[in-house]
Amino acid sequence: MLVGHKKQWQMLEKSWQAGRLAHAYLFVGQEKLGKKTFAIELAKEILKEEITRRPHPDYLFLEPETKEIKIEQIRDFIWKMSLKPSVAEMKVAIVDQAQMMTIEAQNCFLKTLEEPAGQALIVLITAYPHLLLPTIVSRCEQIKFFPVPVEEITKHPVLKSLAEKEIDEVLRIAMGRPGAAIDLISLPQAREKRRQIMTGLGKVLNASLAGRFAYVKEMPEAPAAVEEILNTWLWCFRRALINKLGQEKELTIFSKKSLSQLMRIISNIEETRFLALRTNVNLRLALENLLLEF
Repeated sequence: MLVGHKKQWQMLEKSWQAGRLAHAYLFVGQEKLGKKTFAIELAKEILKEEITRRPHPDYLFLEPETKEIKIEQIRDFIWKMSLKPSVAEMKVAIVDQAQMMTIEAQNCFLKTLEEPAGQALIVLITAYPHLLLPTIVSRCEQIKFFPVPVEEITKHPVLKSLAEKEIDEVLRIAMGRPGAAIDLISLPQAREKRRQIMTGLGKVLNASLAGRFAYVKEMPEAPAAVEEILNTWLWCFRRALINKLGQEKELTIFSKKSLSQLMRIISNIEETRFLALRTNVNLRLALENLLLEF
């Protein structure tokens, strides 16, 4: 089920109906916004068939099987794209987590973007466009995705089983990301992961400088995992700010932080998240600098 992103949908639908779709699109936005769901729904619209319950000969989907997408996978993917559509007007080829392509795989894929072979619509999906070759980014038409309004997320059926208080809590944590809201409700491991991040934050706040740097060394290196940690920290400090303003009971671990300190930390987390998602910054150094402010 597609949640939000109406403007993006209307724009692509209009292009499709007018026969003016680009050869390749790059869907960009933070993790868990619904970019993959959007791409799959677009494929359904173009192929005019259900594609998730059974294989469709003109639907191609590629995602990392391990820590990367290798050149052999891309070569096979490109070969399938080059074949004539079997039943539809065109093939739809989606690459999720496109930044996971190795440099060799990206260079191989670039040739297809420069010299299209066959009738295929290509959709690359990523939260980290800076990890793609600039030439790949420039060959695609970018579609940017943004956090979804709360009223849109609450329409999802999975939220209807919750009490109003639970829904409010999930929406606060999700911060406009439908996928994050659904995971928190449907996946026990997502809730456990968040609990571990919050426990880690409590330890960091009480740790020495050496302890904080040691914590950074133990953090995962994958950008998606770092983003989830920063999003959880951001939620915690925003909640602490609300508490400090007297709207809710103040949490003990933040009681020593002044209003100005909380605001500065929130700003620094947002800046670090931006650097992590949009630049080739030294992530460990950026996180160490962030924890200096804690």
